Amino acid sequence: MYETALTIHSLLRLATTLIVLAAIIGALKGWFARTPRTPGDNRMGLLATIVVDAQFLLGLLLYLVWSPVTKQAMSDFGAAMKEPQLRHFAVEHPVMMVGAIGLIHAGKLAAKAGATDAAKHRRTAIFFTLALVLILVGSPWPIGPYERPWVRLGG
Repeated sequence: MYETALTIHSLLRLATTLIVLAAIIGALKGWFARTPRTPGDNRMGLLATIVVDAQFLLGLLLYLVWSPVTKQAMSDFGAAMKEPQLRHFAVEHPVMMVGAIGLIHAGKLAAKAGATDAAKHRRTAIFFTLALVLILVGSPWPIGPYERPWVRLGG
């Protein structure tokens, strides 16, 4: 089960990154071109929210149930905090991802509350960009200190 969940989590990492990026590009276009907010803009925000929520639920299961990395970290949390990779997966990654999810949800709500279409686009662009920064910094990529492949197939 762990390998399957990790593979899906890896695929969703890419999907999440691309969907949030697409929502940002659409919001920036709308903001700077001063175009009306469309049902497609709303759908992109909804899709981004759905994908980050699905990623969160799967990540939570990995964190609390299946991951040998977090089990190792939790067995001696003090020692794990001294080991950068264990600390990253036990604390830093989950905190940054929860922050990104919060920003996506806040951005979607803030956009709804915008008085004008330009304000709605601007709010989406700002909140989603901040979320994307957290996603990019907090996720393990093929380059970086906690290298992981683009897609983990079979664990």
